[in-house]
Amino acid sequence: MRRKVRDRHPRTKARDSLLTGVLVTDFYAAYHRLEAKKKRCLTHLLRDLAKLREELPARLVAKNIHPLIDLFQDAITLARRREELSPDEFASESDQIRERFDARWWRSSSDPDCQRIYDPLRRHKEELLTFLDGPAVPAENNLAERDIRSVAAARSDGGVNRAAWSADAFAVAKTIVRTCQKNGLNFFRYALDAVTSRVPNQPLPLPISEAG
Repeated sequence: MRRKVRDRHPRTKARDSLLTGVLVTDFYAAYHRLEAKKKRCLTHLLRDLAKLREELPARLVAKNIHPLIDLFQDAITLARRREELSPDEFASESDQIRERFDARWWRSSSDPDCQRIYDPLRRHKEELLTFLDGPAVPAENNLAERDIRSVAAARSDGGVNRAAWSADAFAVAKTIVRTCQKNGLNFFRYALDAVTSRVPNQPLPLPISEAG
C-alpha cells in the first residue's frame, strides 16, 4: 500500500523535473513538485481574498483581509509603473512591498477561513512576489489559462477522449503546436523536421531555442 506523503515547502520536497526560467502557475498542488523558480498567480489569491471580504465579520476583514488585498494590489501597481521609475526608485519601492509582506506571511488566525489564506502565504512565500524581480514575469497566470481555452472548447465540442493514449497524444500535440506558435515557428515544418530527424536516428529538434 502506498504511503501518503505530506506536503512540504516546495524548496524541500522531492522534485520530478527541472525547468529553466520562471514557471507561472496557480496554487494547484501538482506544481509543487516541479523544480523551477515559480511565480504563483496573484489573481487567484486576490479572488479568494475578495470573497472572504464579503463573507467574514468586519473585524476579521480589517485585521486579516484588507491588509493583504492592499499589499498585493500595490505590488501589481508597482510592477505596472516599472518603466516610469528609475531602477533605484523601483528597487526601493519593491523593498517596501517585501517588508510589508514579511510582516504578514507568518501570521495565523483562529478563524479557519483566514487561516486558509495564511497557509498558502507561508507555503509559497518565495513564489508570490517573483514578478518584481524582472519585467518578463507577470503577476498572474492569465496567459496560461488563455492557452487552455481551445482545449476546453475542443472538450466541449467533441467530448472526452475515449482512451488514455489518445488523451496523451492530444495533450502532447497541443503543447507542441502552442510552443511553436509562441516561438514563431511553423508547426508543420517543425513536425517534418522532427520526423526526418527520427528516421536516421538523429537528435530530435526542439520547438524552443536553448536561450528560451
